[in-house]
Amino acid sequence: MVEAAGVSDRGGTEALELLILDALPGVGPSKLLALVTRFGSAAAALRAPEPDFGAIAGREAAGLRTDASIRRRVVAGLRAARACGAEVVTWSDPSWPPALRHLADPPPVLFLRGDPALLEGPAVTVVGARRATERARDVARRLGSAVARSDRVVVSGLALGVDGAAHRGALDAGGDTVAVLGTGPDVAYPRSHAKLFARIST
Repeated sequence: MVEAAGVSDRGGTEALELLILDALPGVGPSKLLALVTRFGSAAAALRAPEPDFGAIAGREAAGLRTDASIRRRVVAGLRAARACGAEVVTWSDPSWPPALRHLADPPPVLFLRGDPALLEGPAVTVVGARRATERARDVARRLGSAVARSDRVVVSGLALGVDGAAHRGALDAGGDTVAVLGTGPDVAYPRSHAKLFARIST
């Protein structure tokens, strides 16, 4: 484990630095990837001369790299992830899903519930509406169950509606499932899914 500003997680310092870059105004996945490619790492990008950084990310982002409020917000998010049992996986982590390496602008950090190693094998992603009808939830549950019985991993977002139903279907069938909390645990972890969250083993 790496200690980063009081945060201990798999991603450690790299996760902190990547998320600071991601939090800067105007810096989306493609610009973030361009910054890391240009300077060699997120840490190097944060230390780069302002004109060089600004040429890629813009002057506003360049000037806010050391903003204490951004850093505090990122640290709080990482602490929240650890507090609810989420794994923090970055680009350089061996557990980073191989399929994501082929994306033009992959997300820099994943918040996961479940064994990250499961993402290295065959998996089926099931996502859908949070305000899903009872029929849609039933279909998602049965689909998750069928996928699990076929020895595939069900990957979803642990959100209300279709996502949660797919996870439940996989677990009820005795299969494996991984929750990808793409927007962070404070958004993708509804209180009503506390028991479901606990059922997804790490």
